[in-house]
Amino acid sequence: FYTLTTVTGGGGGGALDTLIQTSGIIVDNADTVSTGVADLIVDDGDPGFWMGNQNVKQYHNNNGAFVQGVSGNHDYYAIYPKSGTSKIRVNWSFDITQAGPYEVWVSIPKYSSRTNNVKYIVRHQGTDTNVWKSQNNGGGLAQEWVYLGQYDFDAGSGAGKVKLRYSGTSSKSYGVDAAKLVYKGSAGG
Repeated sequence: FYTLTTVTGGGGGGALDTLIQTSGIIVDNADTVSTGVADLIVDDGDPGFWMGNQNVKQYHNNNGAFVQGVSGNHDYYAIYPKSGTSKIRVNWSFDITQAGPYEVWVSIPKYSSRTNNVKYIVRHQGTDTNVWKSQNNGGGLAQEWVYLGQYDFDAGSGAGKVKLRYSGTSSKSYGVDAAKLVYKGSAGG
């Protein structure tokens, strides 16, 4: 149950932004400021997405049904290492028109059989930063955006990259979906 209330004017510091009241919990979006720069999202199957895996079984989720192989129209990939050494290599590459600070996020299809320690690499201004995140949620499937940090990026084609890397003999699966950059600079640059 949601009640949408708009409050303007009144005391203390001027107008308040729209408030959303949910079962007694109030969420204030007063810190939301439009920068004029759209979020950059690369989903699996989009230009800028690349996957080169070795010795794995790849499945794609097509409306809740897992189908082995690679297909163009689906929700996300579930990748299972085979026995022996497997390599998982995934890249999301971004064309950045506005240089500056961006939050980096990955959409992770979490599941109880997923690994607890996934290595993501954020490539920004010629530097690689390793970020480790869990894809295991303890039970059931829950897809969510997970924050990898805020970094400065130069403008240019392929100027921003997020990579997922694994090499080893794990029996845990890996979920692969989308990555996004959210511009956090001031309006107008």
